[in-house]
Formats: sequence, structure tokens, C-alpha cells
Amino acid sequence: MHRILIDEMPGAGDVCRVMGEEARHAVRVKRLEAGESVELLDGRGRVAGASVRGSERSGGKGEWSLLVDVLEVREVARVRPRVEVFSPAAKGDRLEEMIDGLSQVGAASWSALRAVRGGEEPRGNRVARLHRIAREAAKQCGRAWSLEIGEGVTLSDALEVGGGGAWAIMADASGGAFAAGLLPAGAQAVRLLIGPEGGWEPGEVEQARRVGALVCGFGPHVMRIEQAGVVAAGILLHEMREEIGTGGVSDVCGGRWAVADRLRGRFCFGVLKAAAVMVRDWGRRWSSWGWRLWGTSGACRASGRRRGTRRGRRVGRRWRGRRSGSRRSRLRRRRRT
Repeated sequence: MHRILIDEMPGAGDVCRVMGEEARHAVRVKRLEAGESVELLDGRGRVAGASVRGSERSGGKGEWSLLVDVLEVREVARVRPRVEVFSPAAKGDRLEEMIDGLSQVGAASWSALRAVRGGEEPRGNRVARLHRIAREAAKQCGRAWSLEIGEGVTLSDALEVGGGGAWAIMADASGGAFAAGLLPAGAQAVRLLIGPEGGWEPGEVEQARRVGALVCGFGPHVMRIEQAGVVAAGILLHEMREEIGTGGVSDVCGGRWAVADRLRGRFCFGVLKAAAVMVRDWGRRWSSWGWRLWGTSGACRASGRRRGTRRGRRVGRRWRGRRSGSRRSRLRRRRRT
């Protein structure tokens, strides 16, 4: 289903007119026609199901507009827990790759972190481009809440979680591997601090430990900023969502059912893999047996394909004559008798 980003979400039963690049992409690239279903997103938690009514174009070379009928509008809750990522800005296009990846894995926000070895903060047009990339990524992955781009903060400000079920985690190789049991069950928000390209200063790590932040590692190797942020955020969301559950009768029950579904999936994958191996081995054996039977059968002699010999071709011609029952073969048999 095609998704369309809009600024203001209309009500159910209204007709929405989509303009600009979204309309041109839907009409000229996706080739949407009347009656097709689309999904409207505003990036603020509202999602609407709609149906295409038609398209228009103002003037000879004017811009396209798409008319859709809004069928239903629903509110979508934020992803829990809320993962806020703080990191120095990566150089070049790597920061844009990081924003796109964070949006896809489900992080709530990203803010530039002022570290000792950090670079310059994004300003002006680059910040506007980051907002645009976050919206495009939300459209691609279908998230109802767009990734927020915050202002730059210092390390001290990032470590001040202020209670209320929020915790801070500093990603550093000096800490142990992250596990969901390190955080309390009621954690609603997590601040994830990613170090600069040159790594954290020893004083910064000690500062985080003094204020009670967790220092954890998220992999066996040292990663770049854009990779470390996405990987760590994905691990946090995966582990914490299994710990608190994603809905159902209770959080504990939800976590157990998630584990059961994962084990069931692994079992089914193993069964399918074993069946594929059996079919492959059976096919190999049948192919070898089939060629052996084919080489000793009358069909092979009839086709003259017995080991590619001249005698085999002669035998094949005789067999083809007998089987076809041609006039020449009948005459040959009469002369022999």
C-alpha cells in the first residue's frame, strides 16, 4: 500500500487534496488510479486509510494534485520504551544515513552531543535536510511518529534524566554487554549516548558512572558513529520490548509469548531446512538412477543415445522404424523373411 505524508490530517469522510511532490510521485511514479487504497501519515501519531478519487493537473505544465477520500482515522501510540539517541554529528553523508537508520529501527529522537572529541553541530540547511530525511524514512517504514531532531546538548545535560522512569546508557567498550535485566522493569525512556569518532575521554566515562548511568557495550568490535547508534538503538528496543511486552493480557505474558513465537519460528525454519535437504538429496539420487535406467531402456535405443556410439545410433534408427511402422520398415522385414 502506498503511503502519503501530509501536514494536517483531515477527518473521516472528508476529501483530502494532496499537492506538491507527494502528488507527483503518486501519479507519475506509482501510477495510482481511482479506487486504489492509500495510507495517510502526518508524523504526529495519526494514520488514516483512504481511497483515491482521482488526479488533476492545473494548466499545461502545472503541478499535480491527488484527491483521496478519507475512510477512517486512528491514533497510534508511541513506541515503548522511548529511546533518545545523543551523539556527535558524523561527517559528510554519514549523519544522514544515521538519521535514516534510527528512524527505521524505531528511535524516538536524535540530538547532537557536545563531546571533547566531537565535531561541529549541524545548523541551518543541514538541520532542515535532517528533518526531511526523518519524514521520508517515516513514510518508507510506516511509522506514525516521525523521528524528532533535537537541539545540541552537553554531556552533563544528556546525563540529567530527571527521574520518572528514565535512564541513561553510555555506549563504550569498557562496559559489559547490555542486557534487559540491567534496567528496572518500569523504565519508560532510555537516553543512549554514542561517543565521537575518537572515542570517549576517560573523564567523560567517569562522569557518567558517577551520576549512575550504565556503561555498556553493544558488540564485539568498535563501530562508526552511524552504525553504533543504529545497532545500539535496535538492541535496546528489541530487548526492552520483550521485557515489558508489546500488549496483550499482561506485560509478562506478552514477553513470554514473544519468546514462544521466536522459538516456534526457529523450529519451523529447522523443519523446512531439513525437508529442503532431503528433497535435494532425493533429486540427486533420482537423477543418477534415471540416467542409468534411461541408458538401458528401449527409449534410449530408439533415440540412438546409447553412450553416443555409432552402433547405438544404428540401433536407434532400427527402433524408430519399428515403432513408427513406416512402409520402408515393413518392406525390410518382408525381404528378410
